[in-house]
Amino acid sequence: MSPFAGAQFASPEVIQHAPALLIAAPLTAACVAALSPSARWAWFASLGGALVSLWMALCLAAEVARSGAVSYAVGGFAPPLGIELRLDDLSVFFCLLVSVMGVATSIASASLLRLELPERDHSLMQAGFMLAFTGLLGLTATGDAFNAFVFLEVSSIGTYALVAMGASQDRRALTAAFQYLVMGTIGATLFVIGVGLLYAVTGTLNMADMAERLAASSSDTAAIAGLALITVGLALKAAMFPLHAWLPGAYSAGPTMVVAFLAGTATKVSVYLLIRFLMDVAGGLESAGEGLLTWLIAPMAGIAAIVASVQAVFQTETRRILAYSSIAQIGYVLLGVTSGSVAGLTAALFLLFTHAMIKTVIFLSLGAIDHRGSRLETLAGAGREAPWTIAALALAILGLAGAPFTAGFLAKWRLLGALADDGRIWAVVAIAASSLTALVYCGRILETVLFRTRRPAGATISEASPAALAAIWFLAASSVWYGVDASALYDLARQAAASVMGASP
Repeated sequence: MSPFAGAQFASPEVIQHAPALLIAAPLTAACVAALSPSARWAWFASLGGALVSLWMALCLAAEVARSGAVSYAVGGFAPPLGIELRLDDLSVFFCLLVSVMGVATSIASASLLRLELPERDHSLMQAGFMLAFTGLLGLTATGDAFNAFVFLEVSSIGTYALVAMGASQDRRALTAAFQYLVMGTIGATLFVIGVGLLYAVTGTLNMADMAERLAASSSDTAAIAGLALITVGLALKAAMFPLHAWLPGAYSAGPTMVVAFLAGTATKVSVYLLIRFLMDVAGGLESAGEGLLTWLIAPMAGIAAIVASVQAVFQTETRRILAYSSIAQIGYVLLGVTSGSVAGLTAALFLLFTHAMIKTVIFLSLGAIDHRGSRLETLAGAGREAPWTIAALALAILGLAGAPFTAGFLAKWRLLGALADDGRIWAVVAIAASSLTALVYCGRILETVLFRTRRPAGATISEASPAALAAIWFLAASSVWYGVDASALYDLARQAAASVMGASP
């Protein structure tokens, strides 16, 4: 049963328009932030937009738990002819993920921007952040395949600009943003061509209607080619090995605010679209969807889990260590997605949410202590100078390593159990080997911040602001709590997995 069953967060009138308000709130906030006369007002606009979106996500979670999938006809034109916003258990799961990480990032953003960028750039940063936030929420809420492409580009355009704005502190940000732009454009192009092929076969862009029509096209070559192009395009957006080249640069050179949000949400939402198209929209092309998952995504995910973890061990820059760690973790998630069982998909979704929390905590903590030096040794002795921030960072690193009594441990344990039950021993071995390797690079970070005392001259460490600490500790405490009692989050993940696979939770 959904943890939101029986909950009521707003009046029926508000809930009726919650799908539209979910997207309209951050979009409006982006416009207000861009026109704000000061950085303070831009921050208020950003925080307000993120909070309203979280409120609407909670309303929708309760409504879906109570009445099933929610459909909202945009402009009054009924689907499938009109544009539809459609939210089911899977959509709501990702709406909550994006909203929670967005609120946490927004709360901490004011102090992060003061440390990294001149005040004249704060309003544009907040506007770009809200634009990316809008795009990601739109991706989770839309029921239209072409509008999924539109929202994909809305989120990407905002993110490209945000990464490039880090050039005032690190000139590599311009190169990273350009590389991200080129790779992202290739991915989006493949995606929209794939959608075009599916439209040519079905004559519709509504994803629910498309699934029904594909049920009668089980051997259509154009439709299968469309799904293959969509898969490759989204794999690039999700930084799936070997299409991950853009991610280390974006993580290492971008401003902390955008990197924290990107690490917690962007690749995760791309995984959502992969699940939606290959396990839901594929419909009658079930064998094609399973083939892409089994023979393309699963092997690459297994290789990513090992290779990316090994690459992380040999990095000297903190953010690049974490970037390769994220590539490996996406590999774990995709191994669960490709398992073909409700238990495997549930464990993958649970791991995906916990990883989003952990990575957001890590990047917010690093930014909040003004970790401008990218090399790991500049963090030496940070635990003595910023004990509260480093304590949260240490908890998150332990979760990333999979230490017992953390959400990271429980998520990996349940994923390994689900894969073993499905007979995927090779995937269990890949994750186990990668997890052992993760102990090395996670141990390096913990040893540096907690036990070393000597660092390069000029590397300063300062405690996070109260607002940033509040956001950091909320997520850090949540990740520990879900390592002890994960029933609420796991039930939500099980509902989402069951809904997309057409099984009872």
